[in-house]
Amino acid sequence: MNTSKRLGAICVIKIWLIVSIISQSNVEGSQAKTSISSKEEEEFTCGFYLAESSIPNSGGGMYSMKDIKKGEAVGEVDTNIMIEDIEKNNGGKFSGWTHFDYFWMAEWRDEFLAAKNINVNAFPVGSLANFHTFFKNAYPGDVIFRNMNVTRFTSPGAGAFSYQTRVFEATRDIKAGEEVFANYGEPWLDDHKMDHVPREKHFRRAERVMNELTMLRTKLPSDEPLDDKFITSLNKIVSLYDDKTASLLPIDDNELSNSPTTNSLLADKTLNVRSKEWILENGICIDTLVIKGSTMPHAGLGAFTKRSFRKDELIIPMPLLHIRDKNTMNIYYAKNKEDTSTTIRKQILLNYCHGHHMSNLVLCPSTHGAFINHKHYCDESEKKECSADAPNAKIIWSSDDLSKEWLSFSLDDLAGNKARGLSFDIVATRDIEQGEEVFIDYGKDWQNAWNNHVASWKPPSQNEISYVFPKVMNDENEDELFYTVYEQEENPYPDNIITICTYWEEEGQQLSEEDPADRYEETHMIDREELVEVLEEYGYDGSKYVQNDDEEYYWPCQIYKRSDDGDTYVVRITQLLSEDKTRWSVAEKPRMLFNFSLKSIMFAEKAYVGDQFLENAFRHPIGIPDEIFPKEWMDLVEKED
Repeated sequence: MNTSKRLGAICVIKIWLIVSIISQSNVEGSQAKTSISSKEEEEFTCGFYLAESSIPNSGGGMYSMKDIKKGEAVGEVDTNIMIEDIEKNNGGKFSGWTHFDYFWMAEWRDEFLAAKNINVNAFPVGSLANFHTFFKNAYPGDVIFRNMNVTRFTSPGAGAFSYQTRVFEATRDIKAGEEVFANYGEPWLDDHKMDHVPREKHFRRAERVMNELTMLRTKLPSDEPLDDKFITSLNKIVSLYDDKTASLLPIDDNELSNSPTTNSLLADKTLNVRSKEWILENGICIDTLVIKGSTMPHAGLGAFTKRSFRKDELIIPMPLLHIRDKNTMNIYYAKNKEDTSTTIRKQILLNYCHGHHMSNLVLCPSTHGAFINHKHYCDESEKKECSADAPNAKIIWSSDDLSKEWLSFSLDDLAGNKARGLSFDIVATRDIEQGEEVFIDYGKDWQNAWNNHVASWKPPSQNEISYVFPKVMNDENEDELFYTVYEQEENPYPDNIITICTYWEEEGQQLSEEDPADRYEETHMIDREELVEVLEEYGYDGSKYVQNDDEEYYWPCQIYKRSDDGDTYVVRITQLLSEDKTRWSVAEKPRMLFNFSLKSIMFAEKAYVGDQFLENAFRHPIGIPDEIFPKEWMDLVEKED
């Protein structure tokens, strides 16, 4: 195997196909390349660039242009969008979205407890950062709850945007000029059938083989090469046991004499290492926006400029993931066990995507441009009420060759292509000062849909349902006290709140051999008089179930007893919706844990009751202007008034 083939061993880790967005787009009019104020320009230093990945043939990559210490944030916040039950709502099949390669597993408690099956769309870092098994340097940190004072009782915007963000954290020191490699986890490679890609262990094994070869070579006369047939035979022998390690080894003496011997240098050979100068010349800044609370009511977070921009200047690129059929974002569910009819909601992701009223195609961004909110542009002929001032930016197609090529694709071409090729540019429609919030016009269809939603929206009655965000419950639980199920009869928790406990399934916890008729339904409380007997029969020591900093894994639980000092509890673990049914759950035998630590209990929300799951939550894609949307993509019939 020659060098180029070895370099190609990990080059298909992820096909981003957004290389050509790195060139500055030719926007309408002549584009100014300096900001309004040279002083402001000097104060602004772009921290992150999008440029061709250092992994060959892997499209675009994200580069840090500043030193980042281990544990520090990598960029601004990522939005964290929960995608619920895709397979369930598409005939038991995955819908084939382009997003499939960009999803993260639901790991945080508010994610995997929210529904039976949750995928997480995180961006920009979660979507733009590639994966290298040896040089991985970033991983998602804790989820941050940010509802921006929007509640179901006060705002028609409740459930219309994700209340969750997260910051990716550096898992080691990252030097300026390094590409950001998010750690997808090596099982991701298995899931994507990338068996040829070397894992970290293969670099370490290759290092040991290289050291042995190098030592063997030093024992030969200086002018005598190591026999190429020997090296070839050795590679064949290694490949019989470990083909990925063999792919990293030299094929002849000439290559051996010029090859590195450490695993890090061997891994370096799989990259086209970029200099900071190269990144500045060939990349494009994606670090132009600060994400914080929007100035628009009901909108949640907004995007504010880190520097000033002149009219027609590029603010930020928006590489796009396409979903061929927006109907795959429909969610069908029964209201209750007695009502077999189905109700339709839509995935919250739809609110972040761009579409056209004459097409089923939607395009979803993967940079901070997704946080840009709406202001409606009013012309003189329009009589409807709209914003006091006009938007200061707009979307146009990126002028790179890849976007031009994809704009010529048919809808069938797009449906069959799972890569990413289309991209918008957000450009200024007037001069914008540093610190201004950026707005675009989402279009008349979006505006009309929002107006109709606001007109028909009614908050739920607080007399009928008690609802409190779990974060509030956890923050206000200063006494670190959890009520038992018996105490909750007199002092119930809000209707949406449950207690959750650190727990994981283990082998060796046998079911009781009692009469199978002796069942304890999870929905029913165990009587006080029975508790001692139940503990003797089904109790296990729960002191080992302690959460660590690297992983949080909780199951729903019921609190049955509290120690006098309040430090330990007796709890009953109940079935986690996202897990397969356990043997004890099927048999309706209680999983009781005693000596359970207070630190391993907290409040969470019941599945399917958060604001995102509200039946009347607003859903509508952002409009793509008629003048830039290809007619060939209009596959819907115009509705008559």
